[in-house]
Amino acid sequence: MDRIKFHRTDGKKQKFAQQSQPRGGTPTAWRALAFLLIGIPVALLLTANLAAQRPAQIKVFENMTIAVPLEWRVGNQTRDSLAIHVPLKQERRANTSQDKDNPKPEIVIASEAGMMITVERRRDHAEAVRRLAEIASEYPERATTRLIAGWPAIERRYRSLMPQPGSQERSVNLQTSFATTAIAVASTVIRFETMLAPDADPKWLEDALSIAHGLRAPEGDSRVSTRELDDIQRMTKPPKPVPQPAPVRPTPRPESAGRSKVGGGSKGAGVAVQVQSGLGELEVASNDGQNVVVAVNSGFSFSSNFGATYTFGGGTPCTQPLCDGDPSLAVGNSGNIYYAWIGGPTISSLGDGVSRSTNNGQTFTFRGMAATCPGTTGCSVADQEHIASDRNNAGGSGDRLYNVWRDFAGSFSIRISCSSDSGATWTAGAAIGAGDLPRVGVGGDGFVYAAWPSGGNMMLHKFSNCDAGLTPQVGWPITVSAFTNVVCPVAGLDRCNGRNILSSQKVAVDDLDPSHIYYAFATSTGAGNEDIMVFDSTDGGATCRCRPALYALDFNLRRHCSVVMVRPANSDGRKQRPDPVFYRRRYRARS
Repeated sequence: MDRIKFHRTDGKKQKFAQQSQPRGGTPTAWRALAFLLIGIPVALLLTANLAAQRPAQIKVFENMTIAVPLEWRVGNQTRDSLAIHVPLKQERRANTSQDKDNPKPEIVIASEAGMMITVERRRDHAEAVRRLAEIASEYPERATTRLIAGWPAIERRYRSLMPQPGSQERSVNLQTSFATTAIAVASTVIRFETMLAPDADPKWLEDALSIAHGLRAPEGDSRVSTRELDDIQRMTKPPKPVPQPAPVRPTPRPESAGRSKVGGGSKGAGVAVQVQSGLGELEVASNDGQNVVVAVNSGFSFSSNFGATYTFGGGTPCTQPLCDGDPSLAVGNSGNIYYAWIGGPTISSLGDGVSRSTNNGQTFTFRGMAATCPGTTGCSVADQEHIASDRNNAGGSGDRLYNVWRDFAGSFSIRISCSSDSGATWTAGAAIGAGDLPRVGVGGDGFVYAAWPSGGNMMLHKFSNCDAGLTPQVGWPITVSAFTNVVCPVAGLDRCNGRNILSSQKVAVDDLDPSHIYYAFATSTGAGNEDIMVFDSTDGGATCRCRPALYALDFNLRRHCSVVMVRPANSDGRKQRPDPVFYRRRYRARS
């Protein structure tokens, strides 16, 4: 039925018939429906676009998150670390080696900016605050203090050498920009370490600092934290300036001096025997004292008569299309000897391989890859690997092995992996901490120790054994000591500190007492002299009662590349002591 509507026009009621409407509503209703049908998808699209433009919230640790900007990419994430980076905006020319025996690239620039975020579990908040002061003391550049999420934090910008693959220094070493932010959130220290490409836009460093500033965490008490900032400044002790080398010329040594023929006759104790010719970076291992293996970049030799004579065993036992030296040796609980090396299918995918000898080092067969590139981190080179084995405890399916290395990925890091089946399979690897050039050792109780330099601090970390998950221990890492690196140049060396570290830290554990840890390194005391420092801890480092033990020498010698070993138990049961081994060079001035 038509509805009637009246409309006043000229003072009289006018009646007209309204047009009949189809069932389902008025034109206004239809227009509203059409608007909804069109508007909802548009709104959803706009919402999706806005969401895509917002920084991604990424969980760092428990109830802590960060916002990752759009141009940054999330990389490898483990239990205690997160890697993010800005992909390369332009290709840089990569210098590649033409030497088939040293295929590592000379320069690796993997991102415009790379950030490694690491988590340290401290015993309590006071310890976390002290740890901030240690981090602030790593470099001469002054760290500033601030509050982040109501918690105390330190921040530092500095310039330093960009990590590059270790080799003789054929290329100019690159300086670049870095930034550090570290926050003590309750009993946890969250550290953000950022490195730029040498010619990258400085805005990426600002981005990195903003990411750290935006940490979302349970809010701290800003009044208490402000007082703690003053404590941090009082505890901070930046390293001393690096001394300059003395202007002396070394006395030439005759080419034939100190040489003997390979496989020469029996030698008395303390008399040098030439093992083989070729490149250096030597490693020595023995499973019983009688059988000895010596490995260098050019291959290995073995002895079955306590090192009196040696037989050349062959080149590096690498099974990859491209092979490099960087040998590292270890002896397992089984008595088998393990040999680590660098190799891979291409120059941009060089990992760490491990071979095993079951005949006292006379031959080696491939076991597995302890680090694979690109792997889970997107690395191009797993450089300067160092392995250790648990000589006292067997793993679930064989010998327990550990590997540490420098991981050249979008976010540079130092990492550790392990195997419980004699090197056949390996864990993916986890970040150790901020720093470079790690070394590894194992105690008789199965605990694993990683030693490395971080700026001007010598660091030590502790992990559970491989079968227990290689878990970082609470209260670690610890700072063993401040140090000053060996001063370059050193006569007679084709490399120095640009791609290596001549202070050469090393950790060893007493076989009779696994809580007795030794830590050795070289430190410069002035132009023309380095002391070999050996620190020890008798409580497993739990309270960091590390103290200088011996070899703080008081006459001028160039000393570098220290290694510490623990002397076997004496027959009378006397306590073991460490034996440091190192290179030394004394100058004789000439007129």
